[in-house]
Amino acid sequence: MKAIEESKIAIVILSKDYASSSWCLIELAKIIECMKKMRLVVLPVFHYVNPSDVRYQRGTFAEAFAKHEERFKDNIEDVNTWRAALTDVANLSGFDLRNKDESKVIEQMVENILGKLFSTYPIDYKDLVGIDSRMEKLVSLFGMGLNDVRFIGIWGMGGMGKTTLAQVVYDRFHHDFEGSSFLANVREQSGKHGLVYLQKQLLSNIFMGWDIDFQNVQWGINMIQERFCHKRVLVILDDVDQPDQLEALAGEQSWFGQGSRIIITTRDHHLLISHQVAEAQIYKVEELNNDEALKLFSRKAFKEDKPLEGYVEMCQKFINYAGHLPLALKVSGSFLFSRGLNLWESALVRFKENPPREIMDVLQISFDGLEEREKNIFLDISCFFKGEYESRVTNILQILYDKPDIDIDVLLKKSLVTISWGRFQMHDLLQELGKKIVRGDPPKEAGERSRLWRTEDVRHVLKDITGTKLVKGIFLNSPLEIEMHLNAEAFSEMKNLRLLKINNVKLSEGLNYLSSELRFIHWDGYPLASIPTSFEPEKLVELHMHCSLIKQLWKGIKNLNELKLIDLSDSRNMIETPDFTGVPYLKELILRGCTRLYKIHASLGNLKWLIQLDLNGCKCLEILPLEINLESLEVLDLSGCSRLKKLQEIVGNMPRLSKLSLRGCNVLSPTRSNKLLSFSLMQRRSPDPMGMLVAYSTRLDQTGSKLLQYSRQFPMFLDDDSFNSVIIPGSEIPIWFSHQSVGSSVNLPVASDFLCNTSTGFVVCAVFALREHHPFDQLPRVSTNFTHSIHCHFYPSSAYYGILFAEEFGKIESDHLWLRYHLPHEFKKACKGALSRSDANGFIQINFKTKGPGLEVTKCGAHLVYNGRCVITPYEDDLDDSAKDTKIQQSRDAHVGDELAGFSGEAGTSKSNDVDVPHPKRIRLLNLNETACEEEESSETASCHESPRLINFFETEGPGLEVKKCGAHLVYNGRCVITPYEDDLDDSAKDTKIQQSRDDYVGDELAGFSEEAGTSKSNDVDVPHPKRILFANLIERLVLCFGNWIGNLCTQGQGDSDCEEEE
Repeated sequence: MKAIEESKIAIVILSKDYASSSWCLIELAKIIECMKKMRLVVLPVFHYVNPSDVRYQRGTFAEAFAKHEERFKDNIEDVNTWRAALTDVANLSGFDLRNKDESKVIEQMVENILGKLFSTYPIDYKDLVGIDSRMEKLVSLFGMGLNDVRFIGIWGMGGMGKTTLAQVVYDRFHHDFEGSSFLANVREQSGKHGLVYLQKQLLSNIFMGWDIDFQNVQWGINMIQERFCHKRVLVILDDVDQPDQLEALAGEQSWFGQGSRIIITTRDHHLLISHQVAEAQIYKVEELNNDEALKLFSRKAFKEDKPLEGYVEMCQKFINYAGHLPLALKVSGSFLFSRGLNLWESALVRFKENPPREIMDVLQISFDGLEEREKNIFLDISCFFKGEYESRVTNILQILYDKPDIDIDVLLKKSLVTISWGRFQMHDLLQELGKKIVRGDPPKEAGERSRLWRTEDVRHVLKDITGTKLVKGIFLNSPLEIEMHLNAEAFSEMKNLRLLKINNVKLSEGLNYLSSELRFIHWDGYPLASIPTSFEPEKLVELHMHCSLIKQLWKGIKNLNELKLIDLSDSRNMIETPDFTGVPYLKELILRGCTRLYKIHASLGNLKWLIQLDLNGCKCLEILPLEINLESLEVLDLSGCSRLKKLQEIVGNMPRLSKLSLRGCNVLSPTRSNKLLSFSLMQRRSPDPMGMLVAYSTRLDQTGSKLLQYSRQFPMFLDDDSFNSVIIPGSEIPIWFSHQSVGSSVNLPVASDFLCNTSTGFVVCAVFALREHHPFDQLPRVSTNFTHSIHCHFYPSSAYYGILFAEEFGKIESDHLWLRYHLPHEFKKACKGALSRSDANGFIQINFKTKGPGLEVTKCGAHLVYNGRCVITPYEDDLDDSAKDTKIQQSRDAHVGDELAGFSGEAGTSKSNDVDVPHPKRIRLLNLNETACEEEESSETASCHESPRLINFFETEGPGLEVKKCGAHLVYNGRCVITPYEDDLDDSAKDTKIQQSRDDYVGDELAGFSEEAGTSKSNDVDVPHPKRILFANLIERLVLCFGNWIGNLCTQGQGDSDCEEEE
């Protein structure tokens, strides 16, 4: 019995008289016990007996058990154990000698036993770094012990260790199944030998070398279904790349017995999904973290777990080169073993210039499996677009290819590209593979390659005119200090050029030719006054020429039916636009910063598909075309057109206009037409709310402002989720924050009775500085692509949130202010749990924690917000001197954040109900949304607007508290503060001439509120014309505040002197 327990494999030879020996049956019961408990491998040999007779104890087996039952009638349980053991062993895969050549069967037995012995030896785990954590996640998908059949996918790019993971799974678990098979290199074996060969190998593995013969795939499918449907098997299909491989080897779960597990390793995620592998059953192989990568590399380079002294820095360089790819780490580490440190730098240069074939061959497999167009897009991304924004790259690819979305998806699913933080990314070695394919093996001359991206190659091709018709794309980001001086024939031989992106290229002799196949041109600093006369790019879709020397893009008419975008930003020599007659489908025209532009061709007015017209900063422009019919225009930016004198009756011909910016149009004459104000200002959701601000000229008269009162197209309500965080330069906490602190923590007192207020929110802010600056590639990451973070924690709860950033593209040199508004549901999540465990005073501690060298929070603050329902005023001692002396309550409102409630509440000449509250009680401001007016508005009736309405707003709670004065004012989403007609004001308001409201009521969204209020002598307020009265939303007001502040900074000091000097 001890020998059985110490064995790895037990061979049970079942003859017709086997059951007559009680000792044989006792041994068999022990073997089955060890099989179940100790993973003993059992191989039955049916020596001229039918396995069914063994399974059901028929024939000689029945006769033997009849005798055993008589002999051991006092120990009948032992007899039952023997019966069960015979049944179990007969259910195992084994060798049947009936009607077969005994010598051949013995050979097969020996081969299989040797194979079993080899497979049962444990894998050498010493090189398997990080395997345990990955196995834990993978095994969690198995559902071991359950009787369902599962297909499980292991997915990742080549070289990530998919096969290694599958081998470990097989080694650890194949003993637990009635049969098992590991089909390695399915892709390669299928190509060499065909699917029938793989089917035979699968059947042979499960049935111990059973001699199986069939001729086609369908026969093999039938055989697998028939033989496997009652067996619990473990099958691993390694490196699958085609659907027909899965259909032939593991078509459906019903082919396999209960408890079976089929594991598929592949580089193609979609292949798994199309084979109905559940997303939850797919394990994406994780890359090694830096510590794991260093350990694996060290084991190969030093045969140790850590680098030798003096080698750490070079090891990190090789890890960065390998991109944490296990295959690359093993190959490079093995190459460097026993080589001196003086050779490592040379080896790194060699690897970068010419990666080892052992690595490239593995990665090449994925590329070879692509369709032709997928290959081209992969090469475009690897040569041109790695690290570029997804939306931008997708737009360019849509220009170059017809509907490339499906091709991009294939690359994503095959792990050849990824999208991280909105940018296209790929492993550095995959990028090098793409570039190597383009260069050719052996390398071709630069002018004979399909894509050019290196400065020296582009310089050589353009300067020496060596380009050929093979060149399809040039994409170059040349540093500003590098200039190329070319002759007029530089592009003459590149007849098939489709993509051109260059900058800072000088053409001393002009330009005679550009390919008519061009679809995308981005030439910053274009050095000529116009494009070549002979250039007729009928397929051109986008034209970008920032900071060019263009005076007029072209003369006459050019037929460019495919052109959708023209961007000539900051082309300061441009004086007039071209004739757009031949560009009927233009969607975007960007001429911002063209400071000498004074004439716009009349054909602009007929661009019916134009969506965006940007004339920002065109300060010499005095007039727009007289006839404008821009049916599709959504954005019109005339900011900084300081000489623009008149805005014609145009907006009525722009039915889709959603943004009009007139900031800095200081001499613009007013328009009396209500068409100017008949469009919806904010119907489009924007990912950047600050970018959607609408500014008006400060010279527009009151007529236009008053018309805003009657616009019925303003949205009734703001979406709380529209914006809730902003970061701007600044070193001070806003004055209206009621709780401020020096350092990184502040206490926020919140009374316990606020727990029932479901609309309570709050604002927090922090001033932070970055004291140290280091190269981006030398800093550790707090998250992918980020080196610094700030997290705001709420104690004693566990809630927190944060921001991430990095100095990858520039330095953070000044202090910055981070402000975040917590919506009511966020308040509930972050703070209500804390309140339940806070001290008697109801304090919540808000603490800002930083990660990253040199990052420090110097000040912070917090303030409660009650969604326009509850305002807490400060004690009089908290007010500044000016507020005490002048009794101008607006400063008090600004100090305490009363602007958040929607009304300042003070102004008129009421002689009672004085608003000064030295000891504030809870002032409850009923939300207008609860009144009947809002209900009538929602039913689209105008009855509530026909006559003045008396609304009782203010109620008091607490002994001795009374309202002495009150006021009301129309607010449109916090964007425009509108005062009523002068005739609607009471006499006292007219007499006092409270000018503040008049100064502010033309679009001054942030000034506060007008101070006209009527002469009510009680806590009622007379609202003469309550048109769509809205409460100001806190965060929208903050965004507007920052937006206007930034806008004012940008426009301060800008005049017309530059334009006059240039003229």
